[in-house]
Amino acid sequence: MVKVVIIAEYKLKPNSREDFARVMRENALGTLDEIEGCEQFDVLLSDDDPNQAFAYEVFQDDAAYQRYGASGRVSRIREAYKDMVVDRRIVRCLRE
Repeated sequence: MVKVVIIAEYKLKPNSREDFARVMRENALGTLDEIEGCEQFDVLLSDDDPNQAFAYEVFQDDAAYQRYGASGRVSRIREAYKDMVVDRRIVRCLRE
């Protein structure tokens, strides 16, 4: 089965790191609890740049990823961090 992996890179506003990490970790835990097929959701903070963060998400298949998108969690988290993020880049990957 092909897994869907999402790698998100965030450029944060100065002094937003801790608040962003808290909001994203809460989202990660909720996603793992609520979305069937979400196997992993890690929030990573750059060791080199205090204004850079990442999310690493693994879904068992495309259907699980679609459930996540349809759940409303994506729009809620984007609203929650909108004042903390300057830019974001989302990369969708497939893992066999």
